Amino acid sequence: MNVTALLGDRAVAHPDRIALIDRVAGQWRTTTYAQLEQASQRLAAHLQQQGWRAGDGVLILQPVTADLYVVIAAVLRLGLIGIFLDPAANLAANLQQFPPRALIASRKVALWRWRYPPLRSLPLGAIADRWLTDSPSSEVLTTRYDAPAAAAALVAFTSGSTARPKAMLRTHGLLLAQHQALKPVLQFRAGAIEATALPLFVLPNLAAGLTVLLPPVNWRSPGQTHAQPVINALRQHRAERLLAAPALLQRLTDWSLARGVSLPDLRHIFLGGAPVLPALVAQLQQLAPAAEITAVYGSTEAEPIASLRHTAITATDLARVQAGGGLPAGQPVAAINLRILQPQVDDSARSLSPAAFAAATQPISQVGEIIVSGAHVLSSYLDPADNARCKLRVGETLWHRTGDAGYLDTQGRLWLLGRCRGRVQDGAGTIYPLAVEAIANNYPGVRRSALVSLSGERTLLIELAAPTNLEPLRQAITPLGVHRLERCRRLPVDRRHNAKLDYAVLERWLARRR
Repeated sequence: MNVTALLGDRAVAHPDRIALIDRVAGQWRTTTYAQLEQASQRLAAHLQQQGWRAGDGVLILQPVTADLYVVIAAVLRLGLIGIFLDPAANLAANLQQFPPRALIASRKVALWRWRYPPLRSLPLGAIADRWLTDSPSSEVLTTRYDAPAAAAALVAFTSGSTARPKAMLRTHGLLLAQHQALKPVLQFRAGAIEATALPLFVLPNLAAGLTVLLPPVNWRSPGQTHAQPVINALRQHRAERLLAAPALLQRLTDWSLARGVSLPDLRHIFLGGAPVLPALVAQLQQLAPAAEITAVYGSTEAEPIASLRHTAITATDLARVQAGGGLPAGQPVAAINLRILQPQVDDSARSLSPAAFAAATQPISQVGEIIVSGAHVLSSYLDPADNARCKLRVGETLWHRTGDAGYLDTQGRLWLLGRCRGRVQDGAGTIYPLAVEAIANNYPGVRRSALVSLSGERTLLIELAAPTNLEPLRQAITPLGVHRLERCRRLPVDRRHNAKLDYAVLERWLARRR
Protein backbone atom coordinates (compact mmCIF):
# COMPACT_ATOMS: atom_id res chain seq x y z
CA MET A 1 0.00 0.00 0.00
CA ASN A 2 1.23 3.48 -0.89
CA VAL A 3 -1.03 6.43 -1.59
CA THR A 4 1.35 7.69 -4.29
CA ALA A 5 0.47 4.66 -6.42
CA LEU A 6 -2.72 6.53 -7.34
CA LEU A 7 -0.62 9.38 -8.73
CA GLY A 8 1.50 6.90 -10.67
CA ASP A 9 -1.61 5.36 -12.19
CA ARG A 10 -2.70 8.80 -13.39
CA ALA A 11 0.71 9.47 -14.93
CA VAL A 12 0.48 6.21 -16.89
CA ALA A 13 -3.13 6.66 -18.00
CA HIS A 14 -2.94 10.38 -18.83
CA PRO A 15 0.71 11.49 -18.90
CA ASP A 16 0.03 14.76 -20.74
CA ARG A 17 -2.98 15.82 -18.68
CA ILE A 18 -2.23 18.93 -16.64
CA ALA A 19 -2.08 18.04 -12.96
CA LEU A 20 -1.27 21.42 -11.43
CA ILE A 21 -1.50 25.06 -12.46
CA ASP A 22 0.36 27.47 -10.18
CA ARG A 23 1.86 30.94 -10.29
CA VAL A 24 5.62 31.32 -9.85
CA ALA A 25 7.56 34.60 -10.18
CA GLY A 26 4.51 36.32 -11.62
CA GLN A 27 3.96 33.73 -14.37
CA TRP A 28 1.50 30.87 -14.67
CA ARG A 29 3.07 27.42 -14.84
CA THR A 30 1.58 24.06 -15.74
CA THR A 31 2.77 20.64 -14.57
CA THR A 32 1.53 17.46 -16.24
CA TYR A 33 0.95 14.21 -14.40
CA ALA A 34 4.03 12.76 -16.12
CA GLN A 35 6.16 15.73 -15.01
CA LEU A 36 4.86 15.43 -11.46
CA GLU A 37 5.69 11.72 -11.38
CA GLN A 38 9.16 12.16 -12.90
CA ALA A 39 10.12 15.05 -10.61
CA SER A 40 9.02 13.09 -7.52
CA GLN A 41 11.00 10.06 -8.73
CA ARG A 42 14.14 12.19 -9.07
CA LEU A 43 13.72 13.73 -5.63
CA ALA A 44 13.00 10.33 -4.07
CA ALA A 45 16.20 8.92 -5.60
CA HIS A 46 18.15 11.90 -4.25
CA LEU A 47 16.77 11.44 -0.73
CA GLN A 48 17.47 7.71 -0.83
CA GLN A 49 21.08 8.37 -1.85
CA GLN A 50 21.43 10.61 1.20
CA GLY A 51 20.55 7.69 3.42
CA TRP A 52 17.00 8.54 4.45
CA ARG A 53 14.85 5.48 5.03
CA ALA A 54 11.21 4.59 5.68
CA GLY A 55 10.05 5.94 9.03
CA ASP A 56 12.40 8.95 9.07
CA GLY A 57 10.66 12.25 9.74
CA VAL A 58 11.29 15.07 7.24
CA LEU A 59 10.26 18.65 7.96
CA ILE A 60 8.74 20.28 4.86
CA LEU A 61 8.90 24.08 4.61
CA GLN A 62 7.69 24.97 1.13
CA PRO A 63 4.89 27.35 0.04
CA VAL A 64 1.79 25.98 -1.64
CA THR A 65 2.98 25.53 -5.21
CA ALA A 66 3.35 22.52 -7.50
CA ASP A 67 6.77 21.99 -5.91
CA LEU A 68 5.12 21.19 -2.59
CA TYR A 69 3.25 18.24 -4.09
CA VAL A 70 6.41 16.98 -5.80
CA VAL A 71 7.98 16.89 -2.33
CA ILE A 72 4.98 15.16 -0.73
CA ALA A 73 4.87 12.54 -3.48
CA ALA A 74 8.62 11.85 -3.13
CA VAL A 75 8.47 11.64 0.67
CA LEU A 76 5.52 9.24 0.65
CA ARG A 77 7.07 7.16 -2.14
CA LEU A 78 10.07 6.46 0.12
CA GLY A 79 7.98 5.80 3.21
CA LEU A 80 9.34 8.91 4.90
CA ILE A 81 7.07 10.91 7.20
CA GLY A 82 6.31 14.45 6.05
CA ILE A 83 6.04 16.96 8.90
CA PHE A 84 4.07 20.19 8.49
CA LEU A 85 4.21 22.89 11.14
CA ASP A 86 1.29 24.87 12.46
CA PRO A 87 1.98 28.49 11.45
CA ALA A 88 0.31 29.82 14.58
CA ALA A 89 2.41 27.81 17.02
CA ASN A 90 5.92 28.04 18.38
CA LEU A 91 8.42 26.46 16.00
CA ALA A 92 10.47 24.80 18.73
CA ALA A 93 7.36 23.50 20.51
CA ASN A 94 6.09 21.86 17.32
CA LEU A 95 9.44 20.22 16.58
CA GLN A 96 9.68 18.84 20.11
CA GLN A 97 6.49 16.86 19.58
CA PHE A 98 7.95 15.03 16.57
CA PRO A 99 11.66 15.78 15.97
CA PRO A 100 12.56 15.50 12.26
CA ARG A 101 15.79 14.04 10.95
CA ALA A 102 16.06 16.30 7.91
CA LEU A 103 14.67 19.43 6.27
CA ILE A 104 13.29 19.91 2.78
CA ALA A 105 12.82 23.62 2.15
CA SER A 106 12.43 26.26 -0.52
CA ARG A 107 15.49 28.23 -1.58
CA LYS A 108 14.35 31.16 0.54
CA VAL A 109 13.84 29.13 3.70
CA ALA A 110 17.13 27.31 3.19
CA LEU A 111 18.89 30.69 3.30
CA TRP A 112 17.26 32.05 6.45
CA ARG A 113 17.02 28.82 8.45
CA TRP A 114 20.32 29.66 10.20
CA ARG A 115 18.48 32.43 12.05
CA TYR A 116 16.32 29.85 13.86
CA PRO A 117 18.11 27.58 16.35
CA PRO A 118 15.61 24.67 15.98
CA LEU A 119 16.45 24.49 12.25
CA ARG A 120 20.22 24.94 12.38
CA SER A 121 21.02 21.38 13.37
CA LEU A 122 18.78 19.79 10.73
CA PRO A 123 20.55 18.44 7.64
CA LEU A 124 19.17 19.99 4.45
CA GLY A 125 17.83 17.01 2.54
CA ALA A 126 16.91 18.95 -0.58
CA ILE A 127 15.88 22.29 -2.00
CA ALA A 128 12.16 21.83 -2.59
CA ASP A 129 11.53 24.20 -5.48
CA ARG A 130 14.06 22.95 -8.03
CA TRP A 131 12.95 19.48 -9.07
CA LEU A 132 10.47 20.68 -11.69
CA THR A 133 12.92 23.09 -13.30
CA ASP A 134 16.66 22.67 -12.71
CA SER A 135 16.85 19.19 -11.21
CA PRO A 136 20.40 18.45 -10.02
CA SER A 137 19.98 14.73 -10.70
CA SER A 138 18.71 12.59 -13.56
CA GLU A 139 18.49 9.40 -11.49
CA VAL A 140 14.99 8.20 -10.69
CA LEU A 141 13.41 5.86 -8.16
CA THR A 142 10.58 3.98 -9.82
CA THR A 143 9.79 1.64 -6.91
CA ARG A 144 7.59 2.54 -3.95
CA TYR A 145 7.75 1.64 -0.29
CA ASP A 146 5.10 -1.00 0.33
CA ALA A 147 3.57 0.60 3.39
CA PRO A 148 1.40 -1.24 5.92
CA ALA A 149 -1.92 0.51 6.43
CA ALA A 150 -0.73 1.66 9.87
CA ALA A 151 2.54 3.14 8.53
CA ALA A 152 2.92 6.84 9.28
CA ALA A 153 2.67 9.16 6.26
CA LEU A 154 2.15 12.75 7.39
CA VAL A 155 2.34 14.65 10.66
CA ALA A 156 0.33 17.85 10.90
CA PHE A 157 -1.24 19.91 13.65
CA THR A 158 -4.78 20.87 14.57
CA SER A 159 -5.58 24.52 13.94
CA GLY A 160 -5.36 25.45 17.61
CA SER A 161 -8.48 27.62 17.28
CA THR A 162 -10.21 25.73 20.06
CA ALA A 163 -7.31 24.40 22.14
CA ARG A 164 -3.54 23.85 22.13
CA PRO A 165 -2.45 22.61 18.68
CA LYS A 166 -2.17 18.82 18.76
CA ALA A 167 0.15 16.78 16.56
CA MET A 168 -1.68 14.30 14.34
CA LEU A 169 -0.12 11.36 12.59
CA ARG A 170 -1.90 10.36 9.39
CA THR A 171 -1.18 6.87 8.11
CA HIS A 172 -1.19 5.59 4.54
CA GLY A 173 -4.36 3.68 5.37
CA LEU A 174 -6.09 6.80 6.67
CA LEU A 175 -5.14 8.84 3.58
CA LEU A 176 -6.58 6.18 1.30
CA ALA A 177 -9.72 5.86 3.44
CA GLN A 178 -10.17 9.62 3.36
CA HIS A 179 -9.87 9.59 -0.43
CA GLN A 180 -12.64 6.98 -0.60
CA ALA A 181 -14.83 8.93 1.84
CA LEU A 182 -14.47 12.12 -0.19
CA LYS A 183 -15.43 10.54 -3.52
CA PRO A 184 -19.23 10.72 -3.17
CA VAL A 185 -19.04 14.13 -1.50
CA LEU A 186 -16.72 15.96 -3.90
CA GLN A 187 -17.97 14.05 -6.96
CA PHE A 188 -14.52 13.89 -8.52
CA ARG A 189 -14.49 14.19 -12.32
CA ALA A 190 -11.15 13.36 -13.91
CA GLY A 191 -9.87 16.15 -16.14
CA ALA A 192 -12.07 18.86 -14.62
CA ILE A 193 -10.30 22.07 -13.60
CA GLU A 194 -10.70 22.77 -9.89
CA ALA A 195 -9.39 25.80 -8.05
CA THR A 196 -8.42 24.34 -4.68
CA ALA A 197 -7.75 26.79 -1.86
CA LEU A 198 -7.57 24.15 0.89
CA PRO A 199 -4.14 22.47 0.63
CA LEU A 200 -5.32 19.29 2.38
CA PHE A 201 -7.60 18.48 -0.57
CA VAL A 202 -5.03 18.84 -3.35
CA LEU A 203 -3.64 15.32 -2.91
CA PRO A 204 -7.08 13.60 -3.13
CA ASN A 205 -7.90 15.73 -6.16
CA LEU A 206 -4.69 14.68 -7.89
CA ALA A 207 -5.33 11.05 -7.01
CA ALA A 208 -8.71 11.43 -8.74
CA GLY A 209 -7.15 12.85 -11.92
CA LEU A 210 -8.38 16.44 -11.69
CA THR A 211 -6.46 19.46 -12.94
CA VAL A 212 -5.79 21.49 -9.80
CA LEU A 213 -5.49 25.26 -10.07
CA LEU A 214 -3.65 26.73 -7.09
CA PRO A 215 -5.15 30.24 -7.00
CA PRO A 216 -3.16 33.28 -5.80
CA VAL A 217 -4.61 33.33 -2.29
CA ASN A 218 -3.05 34.37 0.98
CA TRP A 219 -2.41 30.82 2.22
CA ARG A 220 -1.47 31.94 5.73
CA SER A 221 -4.53 34.16 6.10
CA PRO A 222 -7.23 33.32 3.52
CA GLY A 223 -9.60 35.92 4.92
CA GLN A 224 -7.12 38.65 3.96
CA THR A 225 -6.80 37.54 0.33
CA HIS A 226 -7.09 40.14 -2.41
CA ALA A 227 -10.10 38.99 -4.37
CA GLN A 228 -9.39 40.39 -7.84
CA PRO A 229 -6.34 38.20 -8.69
CA VAL A 230 -8.26 35.10 -7.59
CA ILE A 231 -11.32 36.01 -9.66
CA ASN A 232 -9.07 36.76 -12.63
CA ALA A 233 -7.41 33.35 -12.26
CA LEU A 234 -10.75 31.54 -12.11
CA ARG A 235 -11.92 33.32 -15.25
CA GLN A 236 -8.64 32.98 -17.15
CA HIS A 237 -8.36 29.23 -16.56
CA ARG A 238 -12.13 28.66 -16.80
CA ALA A 239 -12.28 26.75 -13.55
CA GLU A 240 -15.30 24.46 -13.35
CA ARG A 241 -14.97 23.72 -9.64
CA LEU A 242 -13.96 25.75 -6.61
CA LEU A 243 -13.08 24.44 -3.16
CA ALA A 244 -12.37 26.97 -0.41
CA ALA A 245 -13.07 28.13 3.13
CA PRO A 246 -16.04 30.46 3.79
CA ALA A 247 -13.78 33.39 4.75
CA LEU A 248 -12.12 33.36 1.33
CA LEU A 249 -15.40 32.88 -0.51
CA GLN A 250 -16.88 35.82 1.37
CA ARG A 251 -14.01 37.98 0.10
CA LEU A 252 -14.66 36.81 -3.46
CA THR A 253 -18.41 37.41 -3.33
CA ASP A 254 -18.10 40.83 -1.68
CA TRP A 255 -15.69 42.02 -4.36
CA SER A 256 -17.47 40.45 -7.32
CA LEU A 257 -21.07 41.33 -6.51
CA ALA A 258 -20.12 44.95 -5.83
CA ARG A 259 -18.77 45.12 -9.40
CA GLY A 260 -21.29 42.98 -11.20
CA VAL A 261 -18.74 40.23 -11.86
CA SER A 262 -19.88 36.62 -12.22
CA LEU A 263 -18.27 33.21 -12.78
CA PRO A 264 -20.45 31.48 -15.38
CA ASP A 265 -18.01 28.58 -15.90
CA LEU A 266 -18.27 27.31 -12.32
CA ARG A 267 -20.37 24.17 -11.96
CA HIS A 268 -19.50 23.12 -8.40
CA ILE A 269 -18.51 25.09 -5.30
CA PHE A 270 -17.43 23.23 -2.16
CA LEU A 271 -17.08 25.01 1.18
CA GLY A 272 -15.26 23.62 4.20
CA GLY A 273 -13.28 24.60 7.26
CA ALA A 274 -15.92 26.65 9.09
CA PRO A 275 -19.71 26.99 9.50
CA VAL A 276 -21.48 27.92 6.26
CA LEU A 277 -24.14 30.61 6.51
CA PRO A 278 -27.27 30.74 4.32
CA ALA A 279 -26.45 34.35 3.39
CA LEU A 280 -23.10 33.29 1.91
CA VAL A 281 -24.75 30.46 -0.02
CA ALA A 282 -27.22 32.97 -1.50
CA GLN A 283 -24.36 35.26 -2.53
CA LEU A 284 -22.51 32.37 -4.14
CA GLN A 285 -25.62 31.57 -6.17
CA GLN A 286 -25.45 35.11 -7.55
CA LEU A 287 -21.71 34.83 -8.23
CA ALA A 288 -22.00 31.47 -10.00
CA PRO A 289 -25.60 30.94 -11.16
CA ALA A 290 -24.85 27.56 -12.77
CA ALA A 291 -22.99 26.10 -9.79
CA GLU A 292 -24.15 23.45 -7.37
CA ILE A 293 -23.02 24.53 -3.90
CA THR A 294 -22.06 21.95 -1.29
CA ALA A 295 -21.11 22.66 2.32
CA VAL A 296 -18.77 20.02 3.76
CA TYR A 297 -18.60 19.63 7.53
CA GLY A 298 -15.61 17.97 9.11
CA SER A 299 -12.64 18.49 11.39
CA THR A 300 -8.90 18.13 11.07
CA GLU A 301 -9.27 14.69 12.67
CA ALA A 302 -12.25 13.57 10.58
CA GLU A 303 -12.83 14.93 7.08
CA PRO A 304 -15.55 14.61 5.85
CA ILE A 305 -18.31 14.09 8.43
CA ALA A 306 -21.42 15.43 6.66
CA SER A 307 -22.34 17.39 3.56
CA LEU A 308 -25.25 19.50 2.37
CA ARG A 309 -26.18 20.69 -1.12
CA HIS A 310 -27.74 24.12 -1.31
CA THR A 311 -30.73 22.76 -3.21
CA ALA A 312 -31.63 20.65 -0.16
CA ILE A 313 -32.05 23.70 2.10
CA THR A 314 -35.75 24.46 2.50
CA ALA A 315 -37.67 27.48 3.71
CA THR A 316 -38.45 25.48 6.85
CA ASP A 317 -34.72 25.00 7.43
CA LEU A 318 -34.08 28.74 7.11
CA ALA A 319 -36.89 29.44 9.55
CA ARG A 320 -35.30 27.01 12.02
CA VAL A 321 -31.99 28.85 11.72
CA GLN A 322 -33.72 32.15 12.50
CA ALA A 323 -35.47 30.56 15.48
CA GLY A 324 -32.21 29.47 17.11
CA GLY A 325 -31.96 25.97 15.68
CA GLY A 326 -28.35 26.31 14.56
CA LEU A 327 -26.97 25.57 11.10
CA PRO A 328 -27.80 22.55 8.91
CA ALA A 329 -24.79 20.38 8.01
CA GLY A 330 -26.65 17.71 6.05
CA GLN A 331 -26.58 13.94 6.06
CA PRO A 332 -23.58 12.19 7.63
CA VAL A 333 -21.39 10.71 4.88
CA ALA A 334 -21.70 7.01 4.17
CA ALA A 335 -18.20 6.21 5.43
CA ILE A 336 -18.76 7.54 8.94
CA ASN A 337 -20.60 6.45 12.07
CA LEU A 338 -22.05 9.38 13.99
CA ARG A 339 -23.73 9.70 17.38
CA ILE A 340 -24.76 12.53 19.66
CA LEU A 341 -23.28 12.14 23.14
CA GLN A 342 -25.18 13.44 26.14
CA PRO A 343 -23.68 16.69 27.51
CA GLN A 344 -23.30 15.22 30.99
CA VAL A 345 -20.76 12.60 29.83
CA ASP A 346 -17.57 13.74 31.51
CA ASP A 347 -14.65 14.91 29.40
CA SER A 348 -12.39 12.53 31.29
CA ALA A 349 -14.34 9.42 30.25
CA ARG A 350 -11.93 7.12 28.40
CA SER A 351 -14.17 4.11 27.76
CA LEU A 352 -17.75 2.92 28.08
CA SER A 353 -19.37 -0.47 27.80
CA PRO A 354 -21.68 -0.88 24.78
CA ALA A 355 -24.70 -0.75 27.10
CA ALA A 356 -23.48 2.39 28.86
CA PHE A 357 -22.69 3.97 25.50
CA ALA A 358 -26.18 3.28 24.18
CA ALA A 359 -27.63 4.91 27.29
CA ALA A 360 -25.28 7.91 26.93
CA THR A 361 -26.24 8.80 23.35
CA GLN A 362 -29.02 11.21 22.53
CA PRO A 363 -32.23 10.44 20.63
CA ILE A 364 -33.40 12.43 17.61
CA SER A 365 -33.64 16.22 18.14
CA GLN A 366 -31.73 16.17 21.44
CA VAL A 367 -28.55 18.25 21.70
CA GLY A 368 -25.16 16.88 22.68
CA GLU A 369 -21.59 16.46 21.50
CA ILE A 370 -21.01 15.13 17.98
CA ILE A 371 -18.83 12.01 18.04
CA VAL A 372 -17.66 9.97 15.05
CA SER A 373 -15.85 6.79 14.10
CA GLY A 374 -14.67 5.33 10.81
CA ALA A 375 -11.65 4.31 8.76
CA HIS A 376 -10.87 7.93 7.84
CA VAL A 377 -11.12 9.20 11.43
CA LEU A 378 -7.83 9.80 13.22
CA SER A 379 -7.36 7.08 15.82
CA SER A 380 -4.76 8.81 17.98
CA TYR A 381 -2.77 11.97 18.41
CA LEU A 382 0.99 11.77 18.46
CA ASP A 383 1.03 12.56 22.17
CA PRO A 384 -1.21 9.98 23.91
CA ALA A 385 -2.00 12.59 26.56
CA ASP A 386 -3.99 14.50 23.93
CA ASN A 387 -6.32 11.51 23.56
CA ALA A 388 -7.73 11.91 27.07
CA ARG A 389 -10.35 14.50 26.12
CA CYS A 390 -10.95 13.52 22.51
CA LYS A 391 -11.12 9.73 22.32
CA LEU A 392 -13.72 7.36 23.73
CA ARG A 393 -13.42 3.58 23.42
CA VAL A 394 -16.58 1.47 23.24
CA GLY A 395 -15.75 -2.22 22.90
CA GLU A 396 -13.51 -2.49 19.82
CA THR A 397 -14.62 0.87 18.40
CA LEU A 398 -12.73 4.10 19.02
CA TRP A 399 -14.88 7.22 18.82
CA HIS A 400 -13.57 10.73 18.24
CA ARG A 401 -15.16 13.51 20.29
CA THR A 402 -15.31 16.52 17.97
CA GLY A 403 -16.04 19.06 20.68
CA ASP A 404 -18.87 20.37 18.50
CA ALA A 405 -22.45 20.50 19.74
CA GLY A 406 -25.30 19.42 17.52
CA TYR A 407 -28.31 17.20 17.00
CA LEU A 408 -29.94 14.99 14.38
CA ASP A 409 -33.33 15.98 13.00
CA THR A 410 -36.16 13.65 12.04
CA GLN A 411 -34.69 13.28 8.54
CA GLY A 412 -31.36 12.10 9.95
CA ARG A 413 -29.62 15.36 9.05
CA LEU A 414 -27.01 16.87 11.32
CA TRP A 415 -27.43 20.37 12.72
CA LEU A 416 -24.55 22.34 14.25
CA LEU A 417 -24.73 24.46 17.40
CA GLY A 418 -21.08 25.47 17.79
CA ARG A 419 -18.35 24.48 20.20
CA CYS A 420 -19.39 22.73 23.40
CA ARG A 421 -16.95 24.86 25.36
CA GLY A 422 -18.71 27.97 24.05
CA ARG A 423 -22.09 27.15 25.57
CA VAL A 424 -23.54 29.50 28.16
CA GLN A 425 -25.15 27.94 31.23
CA ASP A 426 -27.17 30.13 33.56
CA GLY A 427 -30.42 30.28 35.47
CA ALA A 428 -32.36 30.32 32.21
CA GLY A 429 -30.79 27.04 31.07
CA THR A 430 -28.16 26.18 28.47
CA ILE A 431 -27.70 27.94 25.16
CA TYR A 432 -25.15 27.02 22.50
CA PRO A 433 -23.17 29.55 20.44
CA LEU A 434 -24.51 28.93 16.93
CA ALA A 435 -28.10 29.09 18.13
CA VAL A 436 -27.53 32.85 18.39
CA GLU A 437 -24.46 33.45 16.22
CA ALA A 438 -26.07 31.87 13.15
CA ILE A 439 -28.81 34.49 13.36
CA ALA A 440 -26.38 37.36 13.89
CA ASN A 441 -23.79 36.29 11.33
CA ASN A 442 -26.53 36.05 8.72
CA TYR A 443 -27.58 39.64 9.45
CA PRO A 444 -26.58 42.36 6.95
CA GLY A 445 -23.51 44.29 8.05
CA VAL A 446 -22.36 41.75 10.65
CA ARG A 447 -18.97 40.15 9.95
CA ARG A 448 -18.99 37.76 12.91
CA SER A 449 -20.32 37.41 16.44
CA ALA A 450 -19.66 35.57 19.68
CA LEU A 451 -22.12 34.52 22.37
CA VAL A 452 -20.59 34.96 25.83
CA SER A 453 -21.57 35.51 29.43
CA LEU A 454 -20.54 38.89 30.87
CA SER A 455 -21.31 39.60 34.50
CA GLY A 456 -23.76 36.72 34.46
CA GLU A 457 -25.67 38.14 31.49
CA ARG A 458 -26.02 36.53 28.09
CA THR A 459 -24.19 38.88 25.74
CA LEU A 460 -23.67 38.85 22.00
CA LEU A 461 -20.41 40.43 20.88
CA ILE A 462 -20.66 41.86 17.37
CA GLU A 463 -17.93 42.69 14.84
CA LEU A 464 -19.41 44.81 12.07
CA ALA A 465 -18.40 44.80 8.42
CA ALA A 466 -20.43 47.94 7.73
CA PRO A 467 -22.60 50.36 9.73
CA THR A 468 -26.02 48.86 10.32
CA ASN A 469 -29.12 49.20 12.47
CA LEU A 470 -28.90 46.42 15.05
CA GLU A 471 -32.36 46.88 16.52
CA PRO A 472 -34.03 44.18 14.35
CA LEU A 473 -31.23 41.80 15.32
CA ARG A 474 -31.75 42.61 18.98
CA GLN A 475 -35.43 41.75 18.61
CA ALA A 476 -34.59 38.49 16.81
CA ILE A 477 -32.35 37.18 19.61
CA THR A 478 -34.41 38.40 22.57
CA PRO A 479 -36.62 35.26 22.53
CA LEU A 480 -33.42 33.26 23.11
CA GLY A 481 -32.76 35.13 26.34
CA VAL A 482 -30.02 37.36 24.91
CA HIS A 483 -30.74 40.97 25.82
CA ARG A 484 -27.32 42.57 25.54
CA LEU A 485 -25.38 43.41 22.38
CA GLU A 486 -21.89 44.82 22.50
CA ARG A 487 -19.84 45.95 19.52
CA CYS A 488 -16.21 44.87 19.21
CA ARG A 489 -13.57 46.21 16.87
CA ARG A 490 -12.37 42.69 16.08
CA LEU A 491 -13.16 39.20 17.32
CA PRO A 492 -10.29 36.66 17.40
CA VAL A 493 -10.38 33.93 14.75
CA ASP A 494 -8.23 30.94 13.87
CA ARG A 495 -5.23 31.57 11.64
CA ARG A 496 -5.85 28.63 9.36
CA HIS A 497 -9.28 29.48 7.96
CA ASN A 498 -9.88 32.94 9.48
CA ALA A 499 -13.45 31.94 10.27
CA LYS A 500 -13.76 29.98 13.52
CA LEU A 501 -13.59 31.85 16.80
CA ASP A 502 -10.29 31.45 18.63
CA TYR A 503 -11.69 30.49 22.01
CA ALA A 504 -8.34 30.54 23.80
CA VAL A 505 -7.86 34.22 22.93
CA LEU A 506 -11.52 35.04 23.52
CA GLU A 507 -11.52 33.45 26.97
CA ARG A 508 -8.41 35.41 28.00
CA TRP A 509 -10.13 38.60 26.87
CA LEU A 510 -13.28 37.74 28.80
CA ALA A 511 -11.24 36.94 31.92
CA ARG A 512 -9.86 40.48 31.86
CA ARG A 513 -13.38 41.89 31.54
CA ARG A 514 -14.82 39.98 34.47
